Amino acid sequence: MSENFGYSGPPPAQQPAYSIPPPPPARTPDRKRSCLVWTLVSLIVLGLFGVAFVIVVAAAMGEGASSFAAADGGDSRFQEKTIGGKGPDKIVVIPIEGVISDSPGLNSTVGLTEARLKKAAQDSRVKAVILRVDSPGGGVTASDILYHRIKGYKDETGDPVVACMMDIAASGGYYASAPADSIVAHQTTITGSIGVVMMMFDATGLMQKIGVRSASVASGEFKQIGSPIAEKSAAQREKEQELLKGLVRQMHERFVDVIAEGRKGKMEPHEVRAIADGRIFSATEALNHKLIDRIGYFEDAVNEAETLAGISGAKVVEYERVISLRDFFAAKSSAPKVSLDMGIPGSEFFRGPRLMYLWTPTE
Repeated sequence: MSENFGYSGPPPAQQPAYSIPPPPPARTPDRKRSCLVWTLVSLIVLGLFGVAFVIVVAAAMGEGASSFAAADGGDSRFQEKTIGGKGPDKIVVIPIEGVISDSPGLNSTVGLTEARLKKAAQDSRVKAVILRVDSPGGGVTASDILYHRIKGYKDETGDPVVACMMDIAASGGYYASAPADSIVAHQTTITGSIGVVMMMFDATGLMQKIGVRSASVASGEFKQIGSPIAEKSAAQREKEQELLKGLVRQMHERFVDVIAEGRKGKMEPHEVRAIADGRIFSATEALNHKLIDRIGYFEDAVNEAETLAGISGAKVVEYERVISLRDFFAAKSSAPKVSLDMGIPGSEFFRGPRLMYLWTPTE
């Protein structure tokens, strides 16, 4: 007789050793989700096409606006901003800032200054120009073109030009200021550096250390003059140095002549030559050497411009650049070229030797 421990019901049913789960229900495609995804993709594609269309239309309108403005005597690339005064006559302030470059279009000091001078020349209410100079100089050609454009503006309009020197107006910065009828410098201005530099490098020692040699083939004795990688004898280097010094002397003479012409009646050529050894000057020293006409502030430059122009209470304006989409993409596409054209120490290694009216204390 078995013991059931008080349980009197039927025996429990035996459970199988394992059970097979029922198959999952068949999934039906989520039509709503699929439609939503395709709708989003379509909107994104259409949006991209829309942006491209707007860019093309804006560029075309920019071209048309510029052409219309040019025909009307204006320039839609700039808008006039008043910074002082309320009179009918105008004095235009034109900045010359940073390293002076001459890359194409408005992406350079020369291009921007030339465009602003043209706009000022087209406005009969403009009676004088103030050059706000804050530059250590730049390429010899860029500096000379800038000088030529400023001098040409004076010859065309007869308007007086005043240079107002800020922190630095050295080398090419002074070169561009030379045609001004009057030069005003702040008490803290650094100017001068009348001279030429040809930036060059000799990397042959480094190449020897890493086991690399130049295998260039040249057609003449001086074809590789200034090369930083060509191995040359001491005699050959001496010959090349004499040729390069001759070029530097010519550019230096040009610098002296420009200052003597611009400061005619204020400085004699021998006085210019006596200080054209590359040294820099404080404003006080520059005044003593007659490189500037007075020490003062921007308002003193305005007063000087009014006196020379024979006006008073003039409205002082500047031309702010209006950046269009076309300008934006043009600047992006030309950025690498500009970076190699800015006189940055080391960049000339990739472009070759360059003659510079540039003060570079980091050299």
